[in-house]
Amino acid sequence: MKHKAKKRITKWRFDKWAHRYDDSILQHFIFRTSHNMLYREIASNNHNGSKIKILDVGCGTGELAHNLARDFSKAEIYGVDISETMIKKAIAKKGKDNIKFEAGDVEDLPYKDSLFDIIACSHSFHHYLNKDKAMTEMYRVLKPDGRLMIIDGCRDVLFGRIVFDIVERIEKHVYHLLSREFRELFRKSGFNNLVQKRFNFVPLLLTIGTAIKSGR
Repeated sequence: MKHKAKKRITKWRFDKWAHRYDDSILQHFIFRTSHNMLYREIASNNHNGSKIKILDVGCGTGELAHNLARDFSKAEIYGVDISETMIKKAIAKKGKDNIKFEAGDVEDLPYKDSLFDIIACSHSFHHYLNKDKAMTEMYRVLKPDGRLMIIDGCRDVLFGRIVFDIVERIEKHVYHLLSREFRELFRKSGFNNLVQKRFNFVPLLLTIGTAIKSGR
């Protein structure tokens, strides 16, 4: 199946899922845990009072983006997702003025170069068909020394390997990277100062990298 056809299927699935996305059991056991981890990473760098720009890639119905907009009141928060239905749900939620949602493809992000201080990507990376292109685009829109934070399923542990092998058979056209594959992809795309953290009770992996660019 060709790339565009696979992408249309992915978009259709998320459009369909959008109506029950917030009630999914995944929200309670995986997504919110991951969002809390990302929040702590951002807060640990004393961004609470900073006028930074944060992009949530694959934002879904905007749960993470809305929480960031609420707690980082001086920051500009952006959310992008391939599903227009997800974006409509995100916009419909009562939120702050410092948040902007937009439908867009991670392989062709609708933003100018070197715009964001931080990019967060939570549980959407395994859906990206061209992971190299997705990383290149996220690197492009990050400022020099901007940080990319990706949380996804961890196949390094036995339980994770079993779970995500099943997920990949069911969903098709998805793949969860091993931790070493994430490190290789980050470095190849221009990131350095890599940090990886595993969760204690669920097979999840957080990978963080800094965009190294000339002309700082």
